Amino acid sequence: MDTSETYIKMCDCPEIQGRIWETGDVYAFAGESGYVVSSDYAPQHSIWLPRQDQLQEMVSTCFKAGLDLEILYAWYQRNRPHDVADEWDSMEQLWLAFVMKEKYGKVWTGSEWYIPKGYHDVAEFYKEEPVNG
Repeated sequence: MDTSETYIKMCDCPEIQGRIWETGDVYAFAGESGYVVSSDYAPQHSIWLPRQDQLQEMVSTCFKAGLDLEILYAWYQRNRPHDVADEWDSMEQLWLAFVMKEKYGKVWTGSEWYIPKGYHDVAEFYKEEPVNG
């Protein structure tokens, strides 16, 4: 589980924080000498740190079953050279970048999320076709 300062900053955005906390969630909050990470205690101004499975669940309803890694790989190959950060230090950072781009059209600059001009997503190719009732 990524508890780095970078991941905490990446998670500290309204798109990720706008949910009801659940048992087993991991939180970070400011302590005297930096961030404190806990799954037992979450003061009022805590930052939820989604696990990799929670990040995958955020996009699982958008795509056909079983294509998570194919979609992630295609997205990574398409976006890595230009408008997203060059490297991620963990799978949580990579999945969070994927979630933010595909659901909200935002990319991580290394210090903040922003919406790039001319946003295109590879996920359109993989989305389920609507079922006629």
